Amino acid sequence: MARKVQRGTPLRGDIATFHLLRLDDESGVSGIGWVAEGAVFSNGWVVLVWPTGTPSLNFYASIADVEAVHGHGGRTRIVFDHHEPDGRTP
Repeated sequence: MARKVQRGTPLRGDIATFHLLRLDDESGVSGIGWVAEGAVFSNGWVVLVWPTGTPSLNFYASIADVEAVHGHGGRTRIVFDHHEPDGRTP
């Protein structure tokens, strides 16, 4: 079936979700393990949520910007979630 789109309405692309996996916390602030959750939108913008005792929400123009700010020289990794078509994580 053809997809109807109103004039001027962009087609929605996929949204990729991810977690930040901190291997070493040199600052002692966020701890180690899964420290943040995020999503990359179809236009490249990224939202990052810190579900801590003092939660916060950050926006970045790209996933490269997230890596530059939070990667800490490889001590924090961006791990993308992969979902099956029915929404299950393999």
